[in-house]
Amino acid sequence: MAKICLVLLAEGSEETEVVASVDTLRRAEINVTLASLHGKDPVTCSRGVIIVPDASLDDIDDEAVYDVILVPGGLKGVENLSQSPKVARLLKNHEKRGSIIAAICAGPLCLMTHSIGLGKKVTSHPSVQDKLVAGGYQYSEQIACKDGKIITSRGPGTAINFALLIIHELLSPEVCEKIAKFMVMQPVDYSAF
Repeated sequence: MAKICLVLLAEGSEETEVVASVDTLRRAEINVTLASLHGKDPVTCSRGVIIVPDASLDDIDDEAVYDVILVPGGLKGVENLSQSPKVARLLKNHEKRGSIIAAICAGPLCLMTHSIGLGKKVTSHPSVQDKLVAGGYQYSEQIACKDGKIITSRGPGTAINFALLIIHELLSPEVCEKIAKFMVMQPVDYSAF
């Protein structure tokens, strides 16, 4: 059965993190839905790139089950997602179900706002490290980090590694290695995260 991922998108989301993650996950044949907090209209990301979502977040059932929910960074996008009761419900429901919850760059701030994975080891963009530590998380400076079902990463430059770690955990090390090799990525031991 195909694995499914919901990527949360908002005005101000970081475009490299969105596109690199979605592209890499789809290469592994993970069914990715890019759902916008702002309906089905195109979304302007943090650097002015416009992304057309697959769906409106309003059309996603609160009880829908995904294998992964992914929160991209981009400070304004994270602020928008952090203010959404819908995002809070989806994240909390999926944490209870044991789904993977993945966040990159400033994305872990959204997890913190909604009390997801408190006490877990995370990484993030260095600019939000102090807030996460003050919020009760353990902090790692690895390019990507996994603690139970919480997967985090540092920023745009680590987005492909982030997605590959999700593939490693969701599918298998072999699929991860195959996709990484095809994308001409430097070998990384994803089991070390």
